[in-house]
Amino acid sequence: SSGINAEYGEAAKKVLMTDPNEVSLWKTAISGGVGGTMCWGFAYPLDIVKSQVQVGTLSPVDAMRNIYKESGIRGFFRGITPCLLRAFPGCGALFVAVEYTKLTFNKVVFEPY
Repeated sequence: SSGINAEYGEAAKKVLMTDPNEVSLWKTAISGGVGGTMCWGFAYPLDIVKSQVQVGTLSPVDAMRNIYKESGIRGFFRGITPCLLRAFPGCGALFVAVEYTKLTFNKVVFEPY
């Protein structure tokens, strides 16, 4: 899921930043937030199935059938709103931390004194 998050975040960053060398705190945070939200939006149903498998003795296929039988398609998205509300700021902060850590590391290691 982290790799998917990074890909969505990088795609959003390309849309927001016209200069590839630009490092903007807010644009980076928005890119990470969009990437994380999109990632969780797609991965959430699988996470619901994974949680059902972990707490019971069901196989993934049986867990999917059980969720669908009990709640229909909506059962795969139960609780997604708090997850997405958490994903945007969390992933945005993660992207900022990673980008600024890379920037600082590159300045310290690769730029002469």
